[in-house]
Amino acid sequence: MSLVQDLTPINLEEEKQKFFDKNCKYNPQFKYKKLITSNMLFRYGKPKPNYLELAKELLEKAFHNRTEADIRKIEGEIIDLKKAKAMFNEYVIKNNLQKQIEMKCSQKFISKASFISNTFKVRLPIWHRKNEFAGTLNHEIGTHAIRRINYVQQPFYKKKVQLGFREYLYTEEGLASLHTLLGRKFKIDYTGALNYLSCQKAQELSFSDLFEFVTHYLEDQNRAWYYTFRHKRGLYDTNEGGGLTKDLVYFEGLIKVWLYLKDHSFDLRSLYWGKIAYEDINKAKEMNPHFEPLLPYFYTNNTEKYQQDIT
Repeated sequence: MSLVQDLTPINLEEEKQKFFDKNCKYNPQFKYKKLITSNMLFRYGKPKPNYLELAKELLEKAFHNRTEADIRKIEGEIIDLKKAKAMFNEYVIKNNLQKQIEMKCSQKFISKASFISNTFKVRLPIWHRKNEFAGTLNHEIGTHAIRRINYVQQPFYKKKVQLGFREYLYTEEGLASLHTLLGRKFKIDYTGALNYLSCQKAQELSFSDLFEFVTHYLEDQNRAWYYTFRHKRGLYDTNEGGGLTKDLVYFEGLIKVWLYLKDHSFDLRSLYWGKIAYEDINKAKEMNPHFEPLLPYFYTNNTEKYQQDIT
């Protein structure tokens, strides 16, 4: 079982209903299949002052004389399930992945979208606008799926720990977050910034107080619930401060990966040698020097445009 699965409460839906039944003033009391420890919650560390300041600046810039509704309108029309499936099919065909990846949808999925075991999972009901979903496809398939396809062909596949490879999640999620913005018209990563700041607030606030903070930015209460839950999962009594800090990797990773790309002329090839940290690229290349990685269509179709958009 993954860390995220371990930290998914067995009474999640029941506690969510109680929260809304009590006018969003209730602090959920979660139960888990396994014993949850503080080491699990802080595996990815704690928020850092320099990133917190940047997150605050981005949120102020994004929401200056704007609401989230204003921002989301920029991203095109709201799509339905039929349109989402059509966009998925077009995307996998362009990347020649139609035989390798399938799409599944369910109300039971925790994340709004994810890629697991050759399956692109989307939570129902669909809430995306067109360009938002394009960004999600870049994130889950254009980054996670294709890096995994390259990874399984490597001599270090499932041997990274014994070979001394570093933690790769900052690179993985940072690159995916960067590619999310490629699909969008609004280029400020306000969701990443909000997640980072919420992660810090979660260490001090109760569930209901954190929810109130999140709703200053997100108007949809269901979305605000999921944002809040992401940062309070892992606690038994959410009246207390604390919670999983995994979402730090998205915002910190985006900045680290962008700086890496900037220092390497925005050449994407090396970052697709597999599911590895950018610090291990040279090691990976030494182990498989003649490897030709599969690259996403949004890069191969127009490399110059990719480089312009990413800068």
